[in-house]
Amino acid sequence: MKTRIRLKDLPRLNLRFRRRRYRFWLIVLGIVATVVTAFNFWFIDHAESALEQIVERQSKGRLKLKVDKFRFNWIKNRIELQQALFYSTDSSARSLYNVNVKRITIKARGFLPLLFKKQILIDSIHLYTPAVTITRLNRRARRADRNKGGPGNAADEKFSVALEMGKVSNSINDAINELKINRFILDDGSLSLIDNTRPQETPFVVNKIDMRLNGLQVDSTTSRKNSNSGEKIPFTDEIYIRSHDQNIIFPGNRYMLSFKNFKFTLQDQRVEFDSCTIRGTKDDSSKSAFKIYFDKLRLTNINFDTLYHEEVVQADSVYSTNPNIFLDIDSDQKTARHNNKKIQKIDDLLQQLFGDVMLNYVIVQNAGININTIRKGKVNTFSSSHNNFELQGLMIRQSFDQMVKVDKFLMTLHNYETRLQDGRYALAFDSIQFLNDAINLTKFSFKEYDRGKLVNNIQMPRFELRGLSWESLLYDNFFSAGSALFLNPEIEYSLRSPGTKKDKSIFHTLSNIGSVMNLDALSIQNGDIRLNLGKNATLNLVNANLSVMPDELTASRKVKHIRHSIKVFNFNKGLFKKGALSVTLNQAALDKNKGIRAASMAVQGNSIQAAITDARIGDLILDSTNQRLSIFGIRWQNADIRVNKQSPSEKAPRKRALNHLLINDLDGKNTTLRIHNVHQDISGHFQSLAVKELRKNKHADIIVKGLALKGSNLLVTMPGQRMTAGQLMVNDTTTSTLHNFVFEKTTGTDSIRVKIPQITFVPYMNRIINGTLQLQTLTLADPDISGHFEKKEDSRPEEKKQMPEILLGDVLLQRPKLELRFVNKKNEASTVRWDGVPENSYLRIHELTANHSQLLNIGQLQAYLTNFEFLNNSNGNRFATNYNKLNITLDQLKAGKNDAGTLDWSTLLSVHSMDQLVFDSLGKKNAVLKLDTGEVRNIALNSRDLRNIGAVIRASDQLYIGNATGSYTTAKNRLHWYNFNFNKGFFKVDSFNLAPVQSIGDYQKAKAFNEDYLTLNTGTISGGPFDNQAYGSDSILKIGALHADAVKLLSFKDKTQPDTAKKYKGLPVKQILNIPIRINIDTVGISNAYVEYREINPVTNKLGIIPVNNLNALLYPVRNYGLRPSDSLYICAQADVLGALSTRLSVQQSYTDSLERFRMQLHTGPLDLKKWNQSLLPLVSAEVLRGQLDSLDMTGLGNEDYSSGSMRMYYQGLKLRLMNRKDQSTQRFSDKLISWAANALILRKNNKGKNAPVFFERLKDKSPINFLIKSALEGIKSSIGIPGVRGKERRYIRKTKH
Repeated sequence: MKTRIRLKDLPRLNLRFRRRRYRFWLIVLGIVATVVTAFNFWFIDHAESALEQIVERQSKGRLKLKVDKFRFNWIKNRIELQQALFYSTDSSARSLYNVNVKRITIKARGFLPLLFKKQILIDSIHLYTPAVTITRLNRRARRADRNKGGPGNAADEKFSVALEMGKVSNSINDAINELKINRFILDDGSLSLIDNTRPQETPFVVNKIDMRLNGLQVDSTTSRKNSNSGEKIPFTDEIYIRSHDQNIIFPGNRYMLSFKNFKFTLQDQRVEFDSCTIRGTKDDSSKSAFKIYFDKLRLTNINFDTLYHEEVVQADSVYSTNPNIFLDIDSDQKTARHNNKKIQKIDDLLQQLFGDVMLNYVIVQNAGININTIRKGKVNTFSSSHNNFELQGLMIRQSFDQMVKVDKFLMTLHNYETRLQDGRYALAFDSIQFLNDAINLTKFSFKEYDRGKLVNNIQMPRFELRGLSWESLLYDNFFSAGSALFLNPEIEYSLRSPGTKKDKSIFHTLSNIGSVMNLDALSIQNGDIRLNLGKNATLNLVNANLSVMPDELTASRKVKHIRHSIKVFNFNKGLFKKGALSVTLNQAALDKNKGIRAASMAVQGNSIQAAITDARIGDLILDSTNQRLSIFGIRWQNADIRVNKQSPSEKAPRKRALNHLLINDLDGKNTTLRIHNVHQDISGHFQSLAVKELRKNKHADIIVKGLALKGSNLLVTMPGQRMTAGQLMVNDTTTSTLHNFVFEKTTGTDSIRVKIPQITFVPYMNRIINGTLQLQTLTLADPDISGHFEKKEDSRPEEKKQMPEILLGDVLLQRPKLELRFVNKKNEASTVRWDGVPENSYLRIHELTANHSQLLNIGQLQAYLTNFEFLNNSNGNRFATNYNKLNITLDQLKAGKNDAGTLDWSTLLSVHSMDQLVFDSLGKKNAVLKLDTGEVRNIALNSRDLRNIGAVIRASDQLYIGNATGSYTTAKNRLHWYNFNFNKGFFKVDSFNLAPVQSIGDYQKAKAFNEDYLTLNTGTISGGPFDNQAYGSDSILKIGALHADAVKLLSFKDKTQPDTAKKYKGLPVKQILNIPIRINIDTVGISNAYVEYREINPVTNKLGIIPVNNLNALLYPVRNYGLRPSDSLYICAQADVLGALSTRLSVQQSYTDSLERFRMQLHTGPLDLKKWNQSLLPLVSAEVLRGQLDSLDMTGLGNEDYSSGSMRMYYQGLKLRLMNRKDQSTQRFSDKLISWAANALILRKNNKGKNAPVFFERLKDKSPINFLIKSALEGIKSSIGIPGVRGKERRYIRKTKH
């Protein structure tokens, strides 16, 4: 809706409107003023609280802020805090932090975040006179505890300025990051470190600090938790720090820093000190004190990241003017930490002086250096002034293996001269230059004094030194360096007698100057060196070049270490002289194998001449004082060596023998050797000659190791002897060979020749050279040995020579051929022949030793003999194997002389295989022994008991005979046995055969001997146990039992050929007592025997046979010594006579009865008496027509002369007849008449056991069996009724009475 206003009302309305408007704004303005005033007071009150909460929140309650006055300028957005105090509230913390600031002005970017978000945005902050105080409360933990890495070790870090300032810097960093500060200003600030755990230490205080920081920035993405993450320092645009007039004592009271002005700016990255002094004093943990004054010290392009995070000063360049360095080092002082007296390294000193630094360039002008050292109570002083030097690439890092490293050091000194070791040595030079770790000295001279007298002088135009040891120079006044170079020196050096027994080589001698300089490497270029070795021994080297490592050399204990220590060594000519001995080397140099190679070498001495080409020597050591010579690594390609030993009559110049000779690692090629003395010449050519070590000490044996020879045409000649070898290869302790070996020796009566195509062996040269022949696995292939030996007529005793010791491991003669002839005084020859070639015979010896105390000791000797023959022409005895085989072993063969001076020997013989061995001409009957097969082991033989078989058997307690088969033949009988075995006292033979040499047919024609023709064959014969001790000690054949089985005995008597001589045959006891040796056999048994008696009757001229079957007999005891009156021999036998008559016989005969009386009993079973016809017809031409025997019993007594007794026979129907003697199938009339008369008048047809007398006078040339049979026949004749027995008995009694 529209309202109309009149024009006349317009002015009045405008005025009213303006008044109302003015009132309104005045009211609004008053309200605003009231609100602003109230807000101002409210803001001041709440902003102070907000700041305190921010500090508490950011520190997580560990810090609090108290402000005395808080002001705010709304126009300038400025906050002012007066008497602000920051303090720690963590009661468990090890340190308390207190920051008291007199006034803080803050220019803020806004205030609402402060009120509503508890945040404040600051553009800049200005601190007036801040005082930071850090107080250490808890005691420091020991380093050993901190190194354990426990969870509490992080709080046990050392209380240091860098650490605490780093914590303050981290707090400032947190504040800048939280408050977004762009500018930071600090005026007249101070920092105090108070260690309550060490009240004796002076607190660290630094003040008058002014700091300007502009353009602050912090990388908020960097993790603050990782201190090694590379977080950048929050000062990027501009930093300016200044301080002046300070005198600071660091924690520990050892280090002090004072300066007049200090200024640091970030824009040009420069740090400057004016009139700066750094001091360090000695304490329990350090042996050094120092003071360094810098007039000006400037550092440019500092890397603050490294300084902040690693506490390492890294700068591009350092410039210092007029510095003065004072250093005092007491190496005798004991430190509390280690309690030792080890010297302190220069690297440690530099690290203590400068800390960890990394500087690209260091320039020092007009420096003064003063160093005092104390070492073992000795004070050394080094002073130098007006020194200018430059260092490039200086790095000092405590955590690195190489603590100090310098790429380049340039320094100049002039006219320097110093004396070392109390004036014993003097070093002088014109100028020095340090460049690239090298020290160049011009006009260098080295002098050695002995009691004030100049003894050695070395001068050279130029001397280059590398790797100088400042510790040795400062502490010991000892010049120690890594390497030294002598250019064109002239050296004359006299080697004094060493105080120790250690040998020094030529290179040790050349590096003896290292005892003064202690050089790691010594080099000489184009030097003339003369060494006076003492005792008229000199060594001259012309145009010598040498590079040697003295420390390695003098510490070397092996030649290979000495070789490694020598880098370069050569000379045009070298001459070594000592008396008549001279050694010349031409064009010698150290080759790549670390040896001295010479184009030629000549050796001249009293008895030796040698010309050597292309020679090499690894090292030479001569100690004239102690007479020691050592040579290492000798090599040559060609050599001609001649040795002429003087005869004993020639007087050689008297000279002192070497106490010690050592040749190590010798290797020669193409060597011709000629050795001549009065009685011996040796020559040969050796393609190679090598010795690993040859050592000879005075009054000691030669020691040789690793000898190796390869040569040809070896010739050794002596009077009457000659030895040659076509080719030889000898290697110490390994397989060696000799080819075409020939040895010949001829004397007035004897000669021997040995020819061996090949000899292989393993020598022990060390023992051989010292007089002991020691070989292993010696093999002689196809040796051919021939010799002739005669008995010497000269009875003069030969000169006794000590026998060399011989040690042979295994010796083998393969296919030997041997022929030796021995002639005695009667000109009777004995011959030994052995041809082992056809059957591959051999002789093997194991462990042979021989020496002067024991002539021979062989562990085992094995011989495989074929075609072996021994012929003794003096008695015709011959032993031969022919083409058969004999495998024998001699164990423990020992030979030596006894107290009487005669030879004693002993061995254990084993014959493993006997094959057709023949021993003839044995015994008086020239018997022949043949051994076909078998083996005999463990026969104990010795020289004392060789002919005493009993002693041999007694000693052979382990005797074993296996499957021995052979024969023993005399002119009369032949004995064969098969498979005889003997073991552990028991023996057994499969069969036994005894027969006359003459056949039974020839015996019937014309007997060759008087005795009956007797053959004996047996089956198994066994016995035992055999007592070898009784046999050996008392010659008693003592056997437990003896048994023969399947015996076949044939006894043949031809009565048509009467005996030309009669021989007495005793009864069984008599025969046992007449045995020449004492025997003791418990029982002798025979089983399953067959006995056959054959006889040709001279009347009938017919052969009668009486067989006895199934004979079983037992004899006991069989003994011929130690007899008692009650001892008797018992014989029990049972057999089938004629194969049908069962017969039992018992005989008992006293051993001690002088009349040799015996008792016998005979009993038979039934028999058809006609079976006797096979024996009666040929023997007596009588025949039984009928008759049956029931039994027969005979008892009797007998003695040496006759037998008597009685017999009872039981038979019936007996009838006999006589037959024609010429034709036993017919009867003559007289035969019929006599038969009728006998049957009708004389013979008893039936007998019921009538007692019939028995009497028979013994025929003493007949056997006891004949005596027994004839006594039984007399009883039978008396039993069947034939008279005459009583009459014979009466006639015998009458004969014996007269």
